[in-house]
Amino acid sequence: AGAVRGPADAGVVVGRVGEATAGEADRAPARARDARAWRSTPVAERARLLERAADLLEDREPGLLHLAVHEAGK
Repeated sequence: AGAVRGPADAGVVVGRVGEATAGEADRAPARARDARAWRSTPVAERARLLERAADLLEDREPGLLHLAVHEAGK
């Protein structure tokens, strides 16, 4: 995993991110093309999925705010 360093102080690690394997990188273009199926998803289903995503973001709001503050170097 790679270190994510703070913009205000590059010596401070504010998080870690994983790295893709060669196989994952090879599959990425096909996955991107598959994502186009969203266009054919019925509007009601899109709305349900987006509402669920919003709920998940709200559940994680404190942690996301903390991360955003560190990412901004505050």
